[in-house]
Amino acid sequence: MGTSLLLPIIDLSSPDKITTAQLIRQACLEHGFFYLKNHGIAAELMERVFKESKGFFNLPLEEKMALLRRDLLGYTPLFAEKL
Repeated sequence: MGTSLLLPIIDLSSPDKITTAQLIRQACLEHGFFYLKNHGIAAELMERVFKESKGFFNLPLEEKMALLRRDLLGYTPLFAEKL
């Protein structure tokens, strides 16, 4: 039987900024990902960002490779990194 991992959920509306920062650090160290709630980013903006991201990753490989990663910015092809 498989195990399931729970993604940490961090509430940015908490007035305790030190604890919030510690929770983010812990999530990054233990999971590598986390979910934010009460972040203040409009749903419409998030939808547009996901739409643009999907459009980019649907481009032909040649177009994405023109933006090959340099100095931690840009495209990285599948299986090009060993993390």
